[in-house]
Amino acid sequence: MHSLGFGIEKMGLVPIRYPLRTLAVLAAFTGFCIVGLFNLQPEGRLSELYRGNSANYADYQKISKLFPVSELDVLLLISGKDLLRQKTLDDIQAIQEEVEFLEGIDSTLSMFSLRGKPDPRTGKSPPLFPAELRKIDKQKFAAALKNIEKHPDVYDNMLSKKDANGQQTSLIIVTLKAESIKEGTLYGVLEGLKNKVREMAEPAKLEFHLSGVPVIQQEIRNSINHDTVVFNIGGFLLGTLISFYFIRRFALVIMVSIASILANIWVLGLLGHFGQTLNAFMTIVPPLIMVIAVSDGMHMVLAILKDMQEGKSKHQAVKNAVLSIGPACVLTSLTTTIAILSMTITDSAVIRTFGITAAMGTLAAFIAVILVIPTLSILMIKDEKKYRVTDKNDQTWKALERIEKLSEGFADWTSRWWRDLTAVGLITCLFFTILHLQLKPKYQLSDEIPDVPALNNAMDLVDEKLGGGDYIHILVNYGKDKTATDKQVLASIGESHRILKNLPQVTDVNSLEKTRLWFKNNGIKDIAFLKGYLDEMPDYLRVRLVNKEKHAAIVSAKITNLGSSELADLIKRVKNNLVNMEREYPGISFTISGLSAVSALQSTSIIGQLNQGLLMAIVIVVGLIGLAFRSVNIALISIAPNLFPIVAAGAVLHFTGSGLQFASILGLTVAFGLAVDDSIHFFNRYFLERHKIADRVKASLKSDERAATSNPKKLAQEQYDNEVEAVEKTVAHIGPILILTTAILVCGLSVTVLSNLSVTRLFGELSMATLSAALLADLFFLPALIIATLYFKHLFRKLRTLDE
Repeated sequence: MHSLGFGIEKMGLVPIRYPLRTLAVLAAFTGFCIVGLFNLQPEGRLSELYRGNSANYADYQKISKLFPVSELDVLLLISGKDLLRQKTLDDIQAIQEEVEFLEGIDSTLSMFSLRGKPDPRTGKSPPLFPAELRKIDKQKFAAALKNIEKHPDVYDNMLSKKDANGQQTSLIIVTLKAESIKEGTLYGVLEGLKNKVREMAEPAKLEFHLSGVPVIQQEIRNSINHDTVVFNIGGFLLGTLISFYFIRRFALVIMVSIASILANIWVLGLLGHFGQTLNAFMTIVPPLIMVIAVSDGMHMVLAILKDMQEGKSKHQAVKNAVLSIGPACVLTSLTTTIAILSMTITDSAVIRTFGITAAMGTLAAFIAVILVIPTLSILMIKDEKKYRVTDKNDQTWKALERIEKLSEGFADWTSRWWRDLTAVGLITCLFFTILHLQLKPKYQLSDEIPDVPALNNAMDLVDEKLGGGDYIHILVNYGKDKTATDKQVLASIGESHRILKNLPQVTDVNSLEKTRLWFKNNGIKDIAFLKGYLDEMPDYLRVRLVNKEKHAAIVSAKITNLGSSELADLIKRVKNNLVNMEREYPGISFTISGLSAVSALQSTSIIGQLNQGLLMAIVIVVGLIGLAFRSVNIALISIAPNLFPIVAAGAVLHFTGSGLQFASILGLTVAFGLAVDDSIHFFNRYFLERHKIADRVKASLKSDERAATSNPKKLAQEQYDNEVEAVEKTVAHIGPILILTTAILVCGLSVTVLSNLSVTRLFGELSMATLSAALLADLFFLPALIIATLYFKHLFRKLRTLDE
């Protein structure tokens, strides 16, 4: 029989002959990788997911470079009852003043930073609030309150209206210095801000919350660090405990665990040496490596255990495992790698990097299994007699016997009811496929935000009280020969402002046009006053309207949290208007983008690309299975059972209304690769059982040559019965391993529910669902389909015999 692993599995024979040398090489490489672990840093930027060569991301970068403040703004929300009381306003003003002096803070902006009604004669605007609120008399304070009510930037922007309980929320925008958002610095800056505000707010009986991109960024980093530790420790412990319950041989259990740990160290260590950062998607890699290593490792150690229980030496048992299980491990690694590499066709650099890293992890898991387990088996198994079954009360025998009896029952049941199982499987697969094909991209920027109560409360407060925290921007580039207050430029800014203002999803628009209207409504129409006001404006305020050096202005629209499809449609409509404006205003260019905009435009495109990649991977993997087994029939038979887990998970997404998100399509792609692993191990065992039976039949025919040729009809029936027997023996033999590995993998992946990142939780949930569906497909649907194929082949032989 040819090798399914193309001979690659023979590298596992090296440790049998040179265990100490292999151990030394593995230890040296592991030490090198451990050094790289210390170079790993988490990356929390929300924009990272969309980084790539697309025009949409280029537009986002263009705006971010010219007007970076939105990436640096921390939203400090201060809540309390009747905030417009004199003492309370003075306390909030004092908080703002103290915050400005903290390390890492560049500037602050609140209602106390605003200017009041401009003087029509001079164009000058006095401060909206006096410097020391506590010291002014009641008459002046009452006048200040009247000015607040008429100012366009106060209510629903810097200050919420009272709710039914009299509660209000005030906003202070705290802009960080650019260097403050670096890893290792941001945490200290935010902690300093929290401590100072808490110190001043609690005595004043005020509540505070923090939101904004830097806060989200730090929470993502915290979640990545948390998940990296929890997934490795939690997954390792759960997998080890379940493995030990069934195998009861510490040496064998620890081998699989060590192989899983080493594969993770190798991949993460190499990432550290290459300077790669860890993002939310990278946290999926450790449990993925664990899943692959444990799956193949359990097949290997159970094969070793079974041979040793039957009295074979450890050297012979390890060799048999390498040569019988190794080829299937090679093929499963190749198919999983192909499935995962399908992610590299997207525009997202982060997802491409994840695909490459996950593919590295798949190969690392194979190398760990094929080298580490044989090495440790030779070195750690000392007393071979302990592994032989001499007592039916042996706990190892009893634990595995329960699953073996269950699998034997499944084998008998499948051979009896293969017609019904085939029909149910095909109909169910078709139904799930129809539901899966109806899935549409459903994504929001908030899907990337960690589920941290304090952060979620702050974001809800911004959405409910202050019109939302997401923005889209129109960049107006007017060229070196113009200024922001030129008539044509002002007109183009005004038109951009009106386009966004008229959108029903927009709650407020900020631009130079808003300031011009403020002047106009107060009787000032002379543009010279506006120009003087802009020139005298502090840099931290002017940078939110105009970039003088780069000859650009920005129009910013505040929106509520919208789904990707709705927001993408909105952006496309605005883009069409901007195309017309460029004809109307020659020499001025317009670009619409922002974090929300690029997420909406890119998410739909990237999810579509991932879907196409998954389809391509399915075609390639099916072809590779057919090539490896040298059988078109096997390739065709493998399609439905391997498709079943994916469309089953898709049906779950359909019924729950989740739609296709980044995490779900990544989960489906990875889970497809893992689901194929079980079917390959099934086919591998099926071919081994067929060859055993064929050898037995050959020996029988040699002893009775007349029986071999006397009755062709009888021979055809015996051949069919033998092939069905091979399927039954395969289910009985492979069933316990599939059940055991699926239980270990599902329990290992269950630690993902502890993540604060919804992307990680969804990936884990889908992977667990897909692996469970794959187990059902491989225990019932696949063997029933094989028997159905054998039956029709047998029927065709009978018909051909009758014709002859």
